[in-house]
Amino acid sequence: MADFVQYGISKRANTDGLGVPMIRMNNLQPLGWDFSDLKHIELSHSDLEKYRLEKGDILFNRTNSKELVGKCEVFSEDGDWVFASYLIRVRLDTSRVLPEFVSAFLNTDAGRMQIDQVSRQIAGMSNVNAEELKELEIPLPSLADQKSILNDLRQALNERDQLLTEARHRLASIQQIITKEIGVGEKIHGQKVFGITRSELLSSLNPERYAVLPIENQLGGQQSVADAGEIIQKKVFANKKYPGERVAWLRIDDLENEPIGVEKLRYELSEEITGALIEVQEGDLLVARLGPTILNGKAVLAPSAKVPILASPEFHVLRSNKNWNSTFLLWLIKTATYRSIMYGRSRGGTPSRYRLSSDDFASIPLPSISLPKQEEVADACQREVMLSISSRLRANEIWQSARVRFEIQLLGEIPA
Repeated sequence: MADFVQYGISKRANTDGLGVPMIRMNNLQPLGWDFSDLKHIELSHSDLEKYRLEKGDILFNRTNSKELVGKCEVFSEDGDWVFASYLIRVRLDTSRVLPEFVSAFLNTDAGRMQIDQVSRQIAGMSNVNAEELKELEIPLPSLADQKSILNDLRQALNERDQLLTEARHRLASIQQIITKEIGVGEKIHGQKVFGITRSELLSSLNPERYAVLPIENQLGGQQSVADAGEIIQKKVFANKKYPGERVAWLRIDDLENEPIGVEKLRYELSEEITGALIEVQEGDLLVARLGPTILNGKAVLAPSAKVPILASPEFHVLRSNKNWNSTFLLWLIKTATYRSIMYGRSRGGTPSRYRLSSDDFASIPLPSISLPKQEEVADACQREVMLSISSRLRANEIWQSARVRFEIQLLGEIPA
């Protein structure tokens, strides 16, 4: 059924919006496309022709976590787009099969079983190749039947997307709650050229640093992150600190973009974990320190666990004191205002390598706000979070039920 199979382009993308959009593996998420973190790439005419996506192309994740390797979606965007090397493009013979039908089947349990059988673990990541994808077996009813079966799935998809939009709006309202309380606008001026005096010159020369200075000045600067608690920097080796024990740990890649919280922890024997990690406690604030992950809002509170919890050094860890509510701090840090401040203070050779140092994180100004008011705002934020979670759960129920019906129509009832 495949007319054309191709690996993506391996050239480096940029975050400046130069060139054409390039789809990467992180844009393929469990609930479909996520273009909130989109990079671009400048290409020659010949390369653009070679890698340009067409509507109806199916893109597969060829390297990712076990849950996401082999995940596929149908491309349907307007304009010129290309795709990165960790993805595989498959173009089908549409006189025989609909791309949406193939993608829908491969995302069912029956389709995932085939992918799980051929995928391999390499350096902690699962992998599939083009030849293995071409060997996957797909049921092939008539085109008319394919369209009929897809109708129910499309209706469920529309219902799911409406609920997910509602959930996103709930989370967006949190930013409005916070910014209204601290008296700082949401927008950061996009100015790139500055005339400053020598006394205003900071150690960082990136324009983003100066763009957020007016916002920082509005915050007053009487208190900083360092005043809100202890920044935990001590690192431990799991196998030395907890020999023979099972521990929980969290990497930055375990968090989706704009996470509400920690959806899952990794549980492993300490001897299976390499590298130095930070020991955290329930309620500690974990904040991404790398430029792209700062912009993606990767900040969460450490969950509870019955075993020790360790976090990757890709996070800053703040243990708040009695004068600061950790939930308030979490949603404050996740606002566009504070993401811009943190990103502006980051340093590195290129935007993809920007890092926020511990000292720069510690000196970020905080608003003057009483603890009772923090708790009031935190409660308001959590109400919106719970409503958002409710919408997401309902969206998932609708989508999972539709996928089960889709699978039954193709394969019949599966014995329990």
